[in-house]
Amino acid sequence: MVIPVSGPAHERGEALGRAHRDTIARLLARRATPAAAVRPYADCVRERLPAVAAEVTGLAAGSGITEADAWWLQLRRELLAVPAGDCTTAAFASTGLIGQTVDLPPGLGDGLHALDVAAEAEAPAALVVTFAGLLGYLGINAAGLAVGINMVQSADWGVGVPPYLLVRAVLRCRGLDEAVQLLRATPRASSRCLTLLAGGAAAVVEMTATDLRVTEAGTVAMTNHFVHPDLAPLDTSEPAARMESRLRRRRLQARLTETPHDVTGLQRTLLDPAFQVAGVAPGALATVATVVSEPGRGRIHVRPRNGDWQSITGSWAA
Repeated sequence: MVIPVSGPAHERGEALGRAHRDTIARLLARRATPAAAVRPYADCVRERLPAVAAEVTGLAAGSGITEADAWWLQLRRELLAVPAGDCTTAAFASTGLIGQTVDLPPGLGDGLHALDVAAEAEAPAALVVTFAGLLGYLGINAAGLAVGINMVQSADWGVGVPPYLLVRAVLRCRGLDEAVQLLRATPRASSRCLTLLAGGAAAVVEMTATDLRVTEAGTVAMTNHFVHPDLAPLDTSEPAARMESRLRRRRLQARLTETPHDVTGLQRTLLDPAFQVAGVAPGALATVATVVSEPGRGRIHVRPRNGDWQSITGSWAA
């Protein structure tokens, strides 16, 4: 499902809210967080990223929910106790390709769709793969920038901008330097690793809520633990999960030495059962989609769980 959005930020949010009104209502039936809990985060986003905050306000209007509920949808990973660790990401800077599995707990992966966001004076057009009620997850923009996301764990989570909204803000940037500068300057609510790709270069941005390291790489293989030696001691994931993540990363690194640096090669690699999460236990993580992006061509290939590959081209590249 592709949702075209354009106009002022509030109108873009309204369009998204209207498109997923029923799914959003079902998601909110599970909400148990007081409205006051989201207010400090909302205030931070309004101060630091006003255009993104206006989209959240529009989302509330379009879906007929309160603003507090709209903010809760952006903050579920920060406010709910959910399983740790998700996503396997690979990228080839030389051919401008980035791909990942999208591994999420139940409920967070409902309403998979792509937002085709029209250009503004302040930001390029973008194609954002995300879920019902969530403004950002991963994507590309017309400036040739792509972003992927992995969960990593640290103990310093607090009030700040949730990383999913950081992704939405990054896709308003016009290159790697601007994106990294934005990430350095913005208070973060929680830890993540973002992989950025543009102009034949890739950067892995490992972030706790209060610290950040950037590593440039020709080939990227990221899972769910901190790799940078400055941040590795801050990893708070369970030892067994950390070991699994390290083994999965080594397996991915080995596969990428043999994988053709093209779309088909990356698709086949990520569909290997070693990188797909079955999600068989109640409440367990599951791979809800696999995505390969070609930012230079304005194209994203998405394979929903148990579905077929679908290619989506941004309106600017069609």
